[in-house]
Amino acid sequence: MSNPFLGFTFALLFTMLIQSSDASIGMLQALSMSVGVTFGSAIPMVCGAQVGTCITALLSSIDTSNSGKRAALIQLYYNLLKTIPFLVVFYVCDEIFQFTFTDTLTGAAGIPIFHSLINVAGAIIYLPVSGFIVELAKKTIPYSEEEKRDKKDTLTILDPALLVNPDFAIEQVKASIDIMAKTLQKTYSLLSDNYGDVGKVEGELNILCMRLKKYKSQITKYITEILDTGISKENLAVIHSQDIYCKYFDKMGDAISEHVRIWAELREQKQNFSDEAMSDLHLLMEAVGEVIDFTTEGYALEKRPLSETITIFREAVSDIHATISSRHIKRLHSGVCNKDVGPLFMDLCYGLEKLIDNCDSIAEEQIDYSSDEFSDAEKYEEKRKRIFRLLRDKYRLLEMK
Repeated sequence: MSNPFLGFTFALLFTMLIQSSDASIGMLQALSMSVGVTFGSAIPMVCGAQVGTCITALLSSIDTSNSGKRAALIQLYYNLLKTIPFLVVFYVCDEIFQFTFTDTLTGAAGIPIFHSLINVAGAIIYLPVSGFIVELAKKTIPYSEEEKRDKKDTLTILDPALLVNPDFAIEQVKASIDIMAKTLQKTYSLLSDNYGDVGKVEGELNILCMRLKKYKSQITKYITEILDTGISKENLAVIHSQDIYCKYFDKMGDAISEHVRIWAELREQKQNFSDEAMSDLHLLMEAVGEVIDFTTEGYALEKRPLSETITIFREAVSDIHATISSRHIKRLHSGVCNKDVGPLFMDLCYGLEKLIDNCDSIAEEQIDYSSDEFSDAEKYEEKRKRIFRLLRDKYRLLEMK
């Protein structure tokens, strides 16, 4: 007991054996009352008991997931950081200043007091830097690709503890649907950026589409739990609208998934579209992308003018779709495009039309729910003409209306 290193090691191993630091501290107290224990002997043994008690969590984590193992490591690293640096500093200072109290008997109260002090001091020192300990555990057991994907697929902000306050819970639903909207935007951008070579990112696109389905499932479940708590009529209207938004974003994810499937079918058939057809598809993709960007922004801001803009854009893009379809039919008749893949081209166009239909439905729901005043009819028509003029100049397809 007079050797700090041996005292620390013995207490660590003994505590690992009985799996209880409280029992180890209690036995050390009994020794201090019977044969007497000095502070110099007790301090390293209390620290050893602190580290040894981690064996329980480590043993329990053997058959758990990696997250359970990381949690056990966090406890181990915390206790190591709490005790080892303290012992090093303490004995270095003891060599310099020759502490006299190390040879003093602790008595029955001295050991639990020191035990409490080191725990309180450890919490005060390491709580602000707890993220470092977490990162250390993550470095020890890195996240697998599957774990990273599962983590991204989980909306952790949908906290069941918030269900006691429906207002907070509804805000979490809104934030979750915003995440869903941004994920949809990212998915569409990935599709658009690789259009014509979708196979290169097919796996990633399927993962993102599946993530949207999982988000929808989690949000719907949480909404049901909110409704079960009993909410006001005002909150009921809000949650009803959020449920509608969630379903429309989910349908948009389905439309993108179908888009990916059609390109996979084209690849299997070893077919492709003409340059003119691909040019038109790229143009329509860009136009629909603008509507999706507006919709994502519109959901977050909940502004009626922005929702009105989406409905006008939707009408304009529908005209672009009609023009592109007409051009494609002419190409089929003239033999420029392969008739075998002609229907798939139309399916892709209709799939894009479905996307903007859902954008329009989201905008309409926001307009119905909005408390903003209706736009002046004359101003609305002027806005409509301005948007059509902008798109006509940009895409060179629309006739001025």
